[in-house]
Parts: sequence; structure tokens; C-alpha cells
Amino acid sequence: MIFGKRRANAVAAASGTAYPALEPELYVVAYENMLKGNKLTRRGRPIRQVAIVVEGTVKLVTSGDRVDRRTYDALIESGVLPPRHREPEAEPATIEALPDPLEDA
Repeated sequence: MIFGKRRANAVAAASGTAYPALEPELYVVAYENMLKGNKLTRRGRPIRQVAIVVEGTVKLVTSGDRVDRRTYDALIESGVLPPRHREPEAEPATIEALPDPLEDA
């Protein structure tokens, strides 16, 4: 405002406290993890760059950048980053590993 008096936020003024802004989860895209992308040298160090479409918007991701969750998932789905490591599921028991019910009788 040019000539007016600045007013406090109505919600913050009513409750007496301001609400903190929520930061999105950020993930670092490391050069070693990128499987695809254009290789460049910047300041004597190798980097990788890739353009990816997330929700209709093209984003240029450079190794070392911090990206949000949706961009990170799009990088994984396109094969630029390897899939996340998951806990190994318990393998089903084979027939040889099961006890023989006839031996107990």
C-alpha cells in the first residue's frame, strides 16, 4: 500500500499467533544416482541435467538440486533415478522347508 496503514493478518491477529508455513518434503538428486541425463562440466565438475514434465510443467533438474516429492517420483518413474529401496518381503516357504506331517505320526 502506498498511502494506507499496513494491517496485520486477520487470522494471526484473532488467535494471537501466526501459523508457520509448511515446507514441502525436499529430496536431493545426487549425480551418482542419476542414471540418465545430459552430462555437462560446470566449474570443473561433472553434472547431469534432465528436463521432466510434472503436472503439465516442464522442470529442469540438475544433479545436486533439491526437488519436491512429485518431481522425485516423476524422476523415478521415468528411469532417471533408481527405484526406492524397500524392505524385502518375507519369501514364501518352499515345500522342502515345511515339516513333514507323516514323520510325527
